[in-house]
Amino acid sequence: MNSLLQSRHERRIQQSPFKWFLEIVDPIELNMKMMKQLVCRWVSPHQSFRVRQEMVPFNVLDVVMTLGLGVGGLEVPFDQTVVGKVGELFNSNTITLKDMITIFNNIVVNEDVDVNVIEDSLSISGVAAVLQLWVYERLSLYGNTSLKVFPRILRFRSLDYGTPEIEVLFQKGEVQFDWYLSSSDHQNPIIRAALYMGAVGTIDEAPKKGDGSYESALASRVEKIKRNNQRMRNLKDEIAALRKELSHQRKMRKFEQYPSVHVAGQGNEEAAAGAAHEAAAHVEAAAEQGAHEEVLPEGSGHATPFYDRDADEEVGDEESVEQPRTFIDIGDDEEAEVNVVVEPMVVEPLYTFVGDPRETVDVFMLYFLVTRKGIVHSYVCEIMGQLLTTKDCNSLRHRECVDNMVIIFAATMFMYFEKRSTGSIKRIIFSPMFTTHFLEDNKKRIAKRHVWQLSDYQAYFRNDLVRVEDLLNVDWVFIPVVSSGHWWCYALKVCSMEFFVIDSLAKGIRGRSGIDRSIAKNIQQFWGLLKTTLEDSKIGLNFQEAKIPVQPNTFDCGVIMMKVFELWDGEDKYDGKSMPNYTTEQLTEFRKKYLIDWILDEDNVRRFSILKLFGLL
Repeated sequence: MNSLLQSRHERRIQQSPFKWFLEIVDPIELNMKMMKQLVCRWVSPHQSFRVRQEMVPFNVLDVVMTLGLGVGGLEVPFDQTVVGKVGELFNSNTITLKDMITIFNNIVVNEDVDVNVIEDSLSISGVAAVLQLWVYERLSLYGNTSLKVFPRILRFRSLDYGTPEIEVLFQKGEVQFDWYLSSSDHQNPIIRAALYMGAVGTIDEAPKKGDGSYESALASRVEKIKRNNQRMRNLKDEIAALRKELSHQRKMRKFEQYPSVHVAGQGNEEAAAGAAHEAAAHVEAAAEQGAHEEVLPEGSGHATPFYDRDADEEVGDEESVEQPRTFIDIGDDEEAEVNVVVEPMVVEPLYTFVGDPRETVDVFMLYFLVTRKGIVHSYVCEIMGQLLTTKDCNSLRHRECVDNMVIIFAATMFMYFEKRSTGSIKRIIFSPMFTTHFLEDNKKRIAKRHVWQLSDYQAYFRNDLVRVEDLLNVDWVFIPVVSSGHWWCYALKVCSMEFFVIDSLAKGIRGRSGIDRSIAKNIQQFWGLLKTTLEDSKIGLNFQEAKIPVQPNTFDCGVIMMKVFELWDGEDKYDGKSMPNYTTEQLTEFRKKYLIDWILDEDNVRRFSILKLFGLL
C-alpha cells in the first residue's frame, strides 16, 4: 500500500497519528492459528488472555506500544457503530465465546470472505497485528532487546508457528507482564502520556505495576531512598558525636544533669550517664525504625538496601571517629547546673503506619471496599508473586459465585501457608485450569486428543512451591473442577490410592459421572508416569462418593470447596458427614475471613498500599 502513495498523501499522513506506518516496508503477515488460539484464551471478565496459569491483561497501553497511537479520543460504543463485513456477523444479542469461535472459524475457512481493508467496513487486520505483537512481547519471542523499538510495528515479525507449537507456547512459555522500555522510550511524549508520567518523570498519580508504569515508579522510589540514606547518615553522625562526648565525660568523671532527666547532686553520676545512654538509644531506635520502613516499590523484586553499608560503620562507646561533634559545656564549677536543650532530629518515614494493621484496621469496611462493584481495577494482594485483584474480589461478595482466579489464589495460599508454618506441604491442590484444559481436550475426537506427559502436569503447580515428584510423599491431593457454573473436587488419598469425589450437590450436575470416570482415568495414568511403572496406570482407582451436606443455596459451592481444601480428611465425624453443615451466614463469614486474612497477611507486599488507597491507615 505504501508504494502506491503519492507525495501529497505522505505529507498528509505525516501530520496524523499514523505517521509511523509510512516506515513499514514489508507486508504484514498474520498467523490465523495464533489468532484462533487467542480467541479461545480470552477471558472477558478480566479483560485478559489466559497464558499458562496467569491472566495477562490486554489494555490501552498495548495498543499504544504496538501502533504508536496516543491515548486521547472518544470512546466508540461497539454495538452501535459496527458496520460492514464484520458488522454483518453480529447482532444486538449477547455474543458468547462459543459464537465468536464459530464465526472466526467461518471467516478463516471461507476464502470468499475478505477481512482486509474494505471501504465502509470494519477491518480486523489492524487488531490482529496488535494481538500478534502482543504475543511476541508477552511470550518473550524477540531475539534481543535491540528489536524492541517504539512502536513495535516498525519491527513486525511474522509468527510462523503451527497449532502444536502455539499450544506449547501458551502452556509453557515465559510470561512477561510489562512492556520493555528503553531510555529513549521514557522521554517519548506518547509513552509518557500512556504511563501518566509527570513533567519530572514521576508517576505518583499513576497506577501500580501491571499497567506499564512500573519502571518509572522504581526510579522515583530509588531517588527517594538515596535522599533518605543521606538523612540517616546525618543521624548516625549525631549519634556518634553524642557517644564520643559521653565517653569523654565518663573518663573525666564530670557528669552534669542531663536536660531531659531530673538527676540531682554529685552522687548520681552513674544515673546521669545511664539517662544519657537511654536518650542516645532512643535517638538510635528512632533512626532504626525509620530505616526499616517499607520504602521500596511494592513487588519490585529488587533487594536495594536502605542503608549505604560502606558509609555506615559501627561506632563503639570507646571508639574515636572523625565526625562533626556536638559538645555540652559543663563548665569549671561542679556545683553549677547546666540547662542544655538537645532536640534529636526527627526523620519522617515514608509510611506513617507502624505495627500490625490487624489490630486497628476496620476489617468490615475493608471487605466492603474491595468487593464493591465498579471499583477501579487494582491489585489488593501479592504473596510470593501470586496476584489477587479487585475484580477477583468481586466474586467474594455475598451471593456471588466464586470465580476461578479466586480458587487458583486460594489453592496457592493454602499450600504456601502450610509450608510456612510446618516446613512441608501435605495437602497439594491442583490448579483448576488442569480440569478445564483436560475437559476441553476430552471433547475432541480420540485421535486429536492431547497425549499427556509427566512434564505437562507441572504447569498446574507453582514451580517454586510444588514439584510433581512431591505428590508421592503427601497425604492428600485435591483436584478442583468447575462445570456448568458449579464447583466440586476430587481427592486422592495417596497412601491407600482411594479416590473420592466431593460434591456439595447431592446428585451433582448432569454429565458428572462421565467427568468422574475421565478424571479418574487421567490421574491413574498420571500416577503411573509419576512412579515410572506403567503397570500402576492399569490399576483402577478405588472410587468413592464423599458424604458431605448439601449446600444451603445455589451460590456457595466455591466457598465450600475452599473449606474442603482446608480441612477435609475423609472422616465422617460431623453427624455422619465428612464436612460440617454450614449455613449461608457462616459461609458469608468465611468469604470475609479468607479475603481479610489474605490482604492483611504479613507477606502481602501490597498490604500497606491497598490500605492507604482506601484511606484505612
